[in-house]
Amino acid sequence: MKKILSVCAVFLLLLPLLLQAGPGTASIDVLKVPTGIKAQAMGGAYIGLAEGLDAMDINPAGISFISKNEILFVHDVYFQDTFFDSIYYGRGMGESGSFAVSLKYLNTGTITSTLEDAQGNYAGEGEEKSGFNYMLGAGYGVDFGKLLFNEFTKNLKAGISLKLSGESLSSDYANLAISADVGGIYTIVHEEADFMSNRGETIWNKTGVGLVFRNLGTSFSSGITPMSFAAGIYTQFLNLFIQNNNVRFGADADYNLGNGINLRAGLEYGQRIENYVLTGRFGTNFNPEERSFSGFAAGLGAGLDINGTVYEFNYAFLPYGELGNNHKFGLYIKF
Repeated sequence: MKKILSVCAVFLLLLPLLLQAGPGTASIDVLKVPTGIKAQAMGGAYIGLAEGLDAMDINPAGISFISKNEILFVHDVYFQDTFFDSIYYGRGMGESGSFAVSLKYLNTGTITSTLEDAQGNYAGEGEEKSGFNYMLGAGYGVDFGKLLFNEFTKNLKAGISLKLSGESLSSDYANLAISADVGGIYTIVHEEADFMSNRGETIWNKTGVGLVFRNLGTSFSSGITPMSFAAGIYTQFLNLFIQNNNVRFGADADYNLGNGINLRAGLEYGQRIENYVLTGRFGTNFNPEERSFSGFAAGLGAGLDINGTVYEFNYAFLPYGELGNNHKFGLYIKF
């Protein structure tokens, strides 16, 4: 445990140097693609809500919520023959925290090159080139409430994830990057209750804030990684209007290097029916600089508890206008 905390401390000391990285072009597409089915269905407003394996790409502090074993399979269907597959595994280690690992593969389809004559004029089509990205990730989250007993730290969680990413375009181009995410979540518990067991009156369960620095690192071939900083708040109610439900609201703001500020808001509604949980999600985001909404996102989830093993299916829909639509499918197993 001390070794892990020492590594985290060293990284935090190096954080200012990473943030002062010189100018360059952010690269590695796999680091730019929006991830997290639940998060994206809520418009990306998930910084404070992140928990379990979903948190690994959103806010690694949420890894600390993993208590046993978790497996997550995700398949993203994009436009123009592009798809994105991911597999995650996480395990809780009690007071020592929780860890998670991931493997991702992004197929960017084929691109037909164009030919030019000596004067620079169009001279027909060239060969087709295929591209792909990959990423290996490892993350760790700790619940300080299990380590330090005081009023502040009992609701504080922190985490870090390390990522090795690469991209290739046929034999013409290859790139490699190493980066990290560092985040924290602080929760104010208004009244102790559990969604799966509470059957009482309406409860304002908890409110929290989240903070994360993403993609802090460097690309070995073409400049810096697409760094970003995000902060979010959330609140949660149980038994709102009707019994056995869970209602969560999230609002985030993030700053992306080279892409400005985005504001995000989302809503999640979960309804428990005996051993089943049905969930609906909706969200949107707004770019103040462009004064435009990027549309809406929506998603559905269905979970089933069988003798302590939870199976959860999630779907998210993200429209991209004339480019097409993005469909995300995920299977979560907790045991």
